[in-house]
Amino acid sequence: MYEGNQRRHACMPAFLFCVQQIEPHVRKTKGDYSREDDRHVPMAEVPELGGKAVDVLICESTYGIHVHENRRAREARLLRTVHDIVRREGRVLMPVFALGRAQELLLILEEYWERHRFLRENVPIYFISPMSKKSLRVFETFIGLCGDKVREIADTGENPFKFKHIKTKGTLDQTTRDILKQKDQPCVVMAAPGMLQTGASRAVFEMWADDRRSCVVLTGYSVKGTLAEDLRRERDSVTIQGRNLPVRMSVENISFSAHADFDQTRAFVHDLQARYVVLVHGERSEMRKLKTKLEELIPDCQVHTPENMEPVFLAVESREAQSVQIVGGLAERVNGFLRPGGVEGPEDDRIEGRVKRETFGGQREGG
Repeated sequence: MYEGNQRRHACMPAFLFCVQQIEPHVRKTKGDYSREDDRHVPMAEVPELGGKAVDVLICESTYGIHVHENRRAREARLLRTVHDIVRREGRVLMPVFALGRAQELLLILEEYWERHRFLRENVPIYFISPMSKKSLRVFETFIGLCGDKVREIADTGENPFKFKHIKTKGTLDQTTRDILKQKDQPCVVMAAPGMLQTGASRAVFEMWADDRRSCVVLTGYSVKGTLAEDLRRERDSVTIQGRNLPVRMSVENISFSAHADFDQTRAFVHDLQARYVVLVHGERSEMRKLKTKLEELIPDCQVHTPENMEPVFLAVESREAQSVQIVGGLAERVNGFLRPGGVEGPEDDRIEGRVKRETFGGQREGG
């Protein structure tokens, strides 16, 4: 164990987790952090810290200062768009990421199809991804951690992820490919990957791109240089592997991204009373815009936007003596660095104390 009056923290990437110590507090979010209440997962919660402020918040910045459309309006627009397209015998492609947003959209479509006889009897839905069945199994296994709507269905004895109106496919096999080529057969295809860079989603797009009755609905985030981003910019044609492909199908951008928007991030930082915020998981320009806005609205907060692999040194004063325990190989490495007067490093970040490495066969101490 290491006993001292200051400590340094390292957080490994994960979807969303909180490192809680008595002093100081560190909260880190990475990737899919959202304060929206979904069907498949509940919103990210603000932790109870007993009235104490968070010292360091490491937070995503994917959408910068952009604000999402109202959730109910967005869902209604999606369903209206899909219904209108299939009514005119068109086909709908929804590129998705296989785990997370895909399950939310599947639940939305399943619920809507259940209410509309015409759709149930005439319009099939396909979910095509190598992870399609495995991803559903993950949610079935941890159904108790899902959102309220899913748990309410599960409490009745039904499996909310056993879909009646959706066919799951691991790959775009020849039989399915032949079905999707039939221009007079309306259908909905959800396929990975979400940015159309390869795989089933791009193959389906290439099949349908010249059909004016059909539509591609972009439901998630896309980065520059991807086919999804090109379509988002409403281009009349795209270049795929050196060949020009005219785009006659309509393009709708209805985002159900799992990433927080500006309003969610601002409220999150404010509620945690964070002293320092380190922005990650975002494009440089969006990170800088978000930094400027957060520091303007929350003057007591210092925001950092490090480059990839750039270390960030923060001086966090401990208000009372505390201890942190280190076990295993890390304890041995820390023991090698300790010396009288503290470990080498910035003058305001010295570590003093002792390390004890405990094993099953006994214990060893070092000073």
